[in-house]
Amino acid sequence: MTYAGARGETAAQMKRALRLTSADDAIHAEYKARLAEWNTGKKPYDMAIANRLYGEKTLSFRKEFVGLTDQAYGAKLVSSDFMGNSETERLGINQWVSEKTKNRINGLLPRGSLNFRTRLVLVNAIYFKGKWEREFDKKATRDEPFVAHGGSKNVPTMHALQDVGYVERDGVKVVELPYKGGELSMVIVLPDTKDGLDAIAGRLSRQTLTTWLGALAPMPVSLSIPRFKMSPAPILLNAQMSELGMVDAFDETKADFSGISDRAITAEGRFFLTFAVHKAFIEVNEEGTEAAAATVVGGPTSVPPPPKVFKADHPFLFVLRDRKSGAILFMGRVNDPASQG
Repeated sequence: MTYAGARGETAAQMKRALRLTSADDAIHAEYKARLAEWNTGKKPYDMAIANRLYGEKTLSFRKEFVGLTDQAYGAKLVSSDFMGNSETERLGINQWVSEKTKNRINGLLPRGSLNFRTRLVLVNAIYFKGKWEREFDKKATRDEPFVAHGGSKNVPTMHALQDVGYVERDGVKVVELPYKGGELSMVIVLPDTKDGLDAIAGRLSRQTLTTWLGALAPMPVSLSIPRFKMSPAPILLNAQMSELGMVDAFDETKADFSGISDRAITAEGRFFLTFAVHKAFIEVNEEGTEAAAATVVGGPTSVPPPPKVFKADHPFLFVLRDRKSGAILFMGRVNDPASQG
């Protein structure tokens, strides 16, 4: 949505950083299609993606920008009094995010993050709750050791023998657990070595993930996966976005967001991004996931091969994805299932 209002070199940097390769009209049309598909109520899972713009009431915004963000992203523009009462507006934005994520994301914007200079806040919230295609039996869950950075500790670990997509290659074991309906799945990437997560995460790329997913084959797998819940503190993304090449957007002397308002560049100053903040929540248990994601044929005398063993007893990566479009909805790393940070 922010890119839709960028112009010049600011827009060029954002497009490269966000890896947007299509024409602008096609980009916004694709997001509109994906949002419409995910937000439909006729799904075996619960998903809601909501967007909203909060704009300073004394400022006029370009009709093209307001119309595009509304039509493509469902982001209504809410008139806000940042100049007169930014703290009340901050609390209102946090309340809206909390409601849209069913109280899983609270306190997104910390005190002092908005002030009288704030002109526009763009907010995106996503909520997902889905059950596994084949749920884990709670009776099979038991405490088992997990080797975390701080040492070994016992954590509740789920167990099941299931036919799932599985592959071993490149120093990792990869398993894909589908949710009911088969449209979404959680992919878990487990390093072969107990301390191998940093190295795997360091070389993770879209191409690497695509290669692993393409190599998955259905087979019997003995699964041992810890229950986990994560709700880390909000993450400020300014440094990461700048490292990706999105520099001008955060520079008060260079930023060009003239597509948002004809007053985005004035003698008094420019529109520029002061911060980009992200907060997430995810919980994985026997029933499925909440986040703020084969048949063996043999003759009568044949002996089936022993199942593969996927024992996630040390740090691993997870990816919650849309199998149809390939879109990644959530991605993270579990260093310690006993910690909610």
